[in-house]
Amino acid sequence: SMTPDPAATRRVAERLLAAGVLPDDTLIVVHVSAGNPFRRWPEPAFVRLVAALAARAPDRRLLLSSGPSDRDAAFVRRINRAEKLIPRCRWARRRRIA
Repeated sequence: SMTPDPAATRRVAERLLAAGVLPDDTLIVVHVSAGNPFRRWPEPAFVRLVAALAARAPDRRLLLSSGPSDRDAAFVRRINRAEKLIPRCRWARRRRIA
């Protein structure tokens, strides 16, 4: 087993708090990037996944993450626009966590 680094744990907690994720929130991170185009899901699949996750428990916080490319960032922005389709979802505020 791995022992977490206390300083790293503190930094992550601070960044999540700054994004609006409280310590008692249930956090679900959905990573939408894939280095190989063959492994990339289509955007509608991510929207359906996020909608299903949000529908199961309205107290969840959803955070979308992506890789460093402009394509990945644009992909996340388009999925985030689906918030109108997912009204029960409590999204974490958009910001860089890492």
